[in-house]
Formats: sequence, C-alpha cells, structure tokens
Amino acid sequence: MPESAAVVSRACRSFENSRYLQDLLSRVPEAINRLCFALLTADLPGEELRREDIDAGLERLVYDRRNEPEKYLSLFTTADQRVITAMAKNEPVAHPLGKAFSQQTGLTAAGVRKILMKLEDQAVVYREDAGCILADPLLKQHLLRFRL
Repeated sequence: MPESAAVVSRACRSFENSRYLQDLLSRVPEAINRLCFALLTADLPGEELRREDIDAGLERLVYDRRNEPEKYLSLFTTADQRVITAMAKNEPVAHPLGKAFSQQTGLTAAGVRKILMKLEDQAVVYREDAGCILADPLLKQHLLRFRL
C-alpha cells in the first residue's frame, strides 16, 4: 500500500476526518500525497488522525516548503500576483470580472479578464461550477499564511 494510502486509511477510521483532509486540499492527489507524506514522517500520537493533526501537518508542510511557492510566484508580474492572491483569499470566485473582485485587485475588469485568460492557459487557475479557483491548493495555503 502506498504511504499516502496508509495515512488516508488511518484517517478513514473517521469518515469526517478523511473528508476534511481531502476537502482541505480540494481533492488534488498531488497535494494530498504531500500532506500524507508529511503526516507519515511526523510522530503523531494515537491510531486515528484528528483534525488538529491534519491542520498541524498542513501548517508544517506549508512552512517547510515556503520558498518553493515564492520562486514560482516570482515568474508572474505584480498584477498577476495580485489576482492570484485575491483568488486565494476569496476562493471560489464566482464573479472574477465583477466590481468587488476588480476593486480588491486594484485592476479594471478588462485587466482581470486578460490575466485570468493567461492564468487559465498556464493551468494556474481553472473554472468550476462554483467559480474560479487556484489549481494548486498548497499554493493557496501558502498565500493565506504568508501573503495575507
């Protein structure tokens, strides 16, 4: 059994905690695998993962890899970074071309549209029924902890 499956299996003893772990990372397998590996290497007490363990593991993971997202973000313009950061804060963004989101980014709706098209092409952002979201939930967690 892969290591991440062992952690999820440990979390699965509680359906709510398993779902919490998956929802927290937008059900993105790579992000779940990274968090599960971090949880495996942590010395956690007890047989069952608790929400506190999951939150602490995510906090450690984001803190330990804080330079990786910053290097990635340096590839974007300042305006791009403002849109990405605003998306992380408000995710999912139902109306990214709306007045409220434009004001939050300090850009016009046309500017936001142009940046969103670029970010969608680069698979940084994608659209769901609920609205636009960041493709990488670990990037979102980094932004929420270190940029907001």
